[in-house]
Amino acid sequence: MSESLGARPRSSKDDKGHIDQLPDEVLEYIFKLLSPYKDFQSCSRVSRRWRQICFQSCRSKLHSFYTQVSQGELLWTTIHSDENPENISKRHSHCCVYHARTMSMYVFGGCTSNSSTFNDLLQFNLSTRTWSRPRAIGMYPSPKALATLVETEDSLILFGGWTDPSPYPLHPPWRLFSELHIYDLQENRWNQITKPNKNSPEGNSPSWPPPTAGHSATMHREDMVVFGGLQKEREYGFSSSPNVWIFSSSSKTWTLKHIPGEEKPSGRYGQSQISLDDDHLIIIGGYVGTGKSELSDIWLLDMKGDDWNWIEMKVEGTENRGKDILRHRACRVTKDRVVVLGKSKVAVKKPSLVGQAAISRNNLPAAQQMTRNAIGNVPASIRNAVFQHSSSSEENDSVPEAADRGRRSDDGVREHEVEDAQAGPSRGFEQRMSGLNEQLNRPPVKPKQRMLENRQRQLASLNRMEERIRNFKASSPSKPQPTFSPPVLCPNHRMALSVLDTSRAISDHVVTWLPPSPQLPDCGAPQECILYSLVKGRGELIMFGGLKKDIGVGSIRDSSQSTVSNAVHILHPRIENI
Repeated sequence: MSESLGARPRSSKDDKGHIDQLPDEVLEYIFKLLSPYKDFQSCSRVSRRWRQICFQSCRSKLHSFYTQVSQGELLWTTIHSDENPENISKRHSHCCVYHARTMSMYVFGGCTSNSSTFNDLLQFNLSTRTWSRPRAIGMYPSPKALATLVETEDSLILFGGWTDPSPYPLHPPWRLFSELHIYDLQENRWNQITKPNKNSPEGNSPSWPPPTAGHSATMHREDMVVFGGLQKEREYGFSSSPNVWIFSSSSKTWTLKHIPGEEKPSGRYGQSQISLDDDHLIIIGGYVGTGKSELSDIWLLDMKGDDWNWIEMKVEGTENRGKDILRHRACRVTKDRVVVLGKSKVAVKKPSLVGQAAISRNNLPAAQQMTRNAIGNVPASIRNAVFQHSSSSEENDSVPEAADRGRRSDDGVREHEVEDAQAGPSRGFEQRMSGLNEQLNRPPVKPKQRMLENRQRQLASLNRMEERIRNFKASSPSKPQPTFSPPVLCPNHRMALSVLDTSRAISDHVVTWLPPSPQLPDCGAPQECILYSLVKGRGELIMFGGLKKDIGVGSIRDSSQSTVSNAVHILHPRIENI
């Protein structure tokens, strides 16, 4: 019987196979597998029951994330970006920030392996794990690296930076920037805050920081606090600054903050600056001077009231600090935990026993010895066979003998030296003396004519070699080429977490490096790199770019890969432990 007009249709929830028929425990497990960004928001809007389950799943994931951060047991997931116009190019020394409202990571600038700098702004959508280029308008910043990028509710603030100068004129100094740009996220517009003119009342006052790079910055309420950096001292000299500058996002003005007291951190650059709350921040590590002397101290800046003061932290558990930890960026993940990525402190005793089989020179397939010449790499077997087949006097007379006598054998010894050694000292001496007399009695040749003759001999020698290789390949049966397995990356150089406990930083002025995880780094962890960016999202850490160190096991190195990365590495909790 058909339903009457206007009757309420049967709800699909009455079906036994509907998702709402699942118990709360099953739904909670399903929601834990979702992305913690827009997927969570969409599910929480379905019904009141789903909203409660989503919140419970979110709390469980965050608790597991915080626990596994302290234990150093996060998993690595890598997202590779292809080199095409739609994806981000490889870079390092860029600036990066996570914006909570847009649920995206923004990256600006950076430079390539040859120090070419960028001025593009890119957005990495953490919900879809995809890159995009906002179509921005306005006054674009200059291409630069080593700048800082901080977030406000609806904008991004970019300050400072460095760029490698053009090759002309010779030996020019680095160029540093004091530009300040504000990017409006709603209008996709760059707005530049210009420096006051010298003729204005504020022009002669120190109301604008000098050109700076490698500094650090954090937001505290409506103010951006900037510390340190590399600054130009003379025409060809640079110095590390110990100054603190404050930029008000509301009034768009700068202020040089004078902090009394003799106990202050030395001038530095490349440090990590962590905001603990609206009134406190800490400075970790850095470099001093242009000699790149590393600093291992940690300082607290108390910004309560009008009188600010620096306090040097007492650092405990220094034996737990990772290797070369001061070369890497720090990121605050919880209220009292700061993580730093660095080289793993847990070393593998036998790096050759990685995986299921031992990697050694004996079990690797024997590679053909290669002879390098003007036409590339020639296998030794082909080369030896070529010289065995080519014994006709007609070929030897077509090209001067000196063109063949300069070739090296597989052992790196010239062929004529091997022949002379086999024939005895007398033959070798006679051949050398006859060649020397021939050169002395030869009439002088003009330099241009000599260059043309040498070029003709080289071309003739190359043609002969190519012909011999073609003849040998045509006559010899084809053999399968040896296949090489991809290099095994050394686990001793993988990235690992070092955790700094800051729970007593404000009260007792003490910070503690927690013991590292006794387990080996996750097999998905990338190789050690520097000059990358590290930000915290929703229950995960996002690492991007940097300079890699391609180190393999058993002296195997993958030289085909570039040292600069454009991969995104995400550290997330293990789902089985949630």
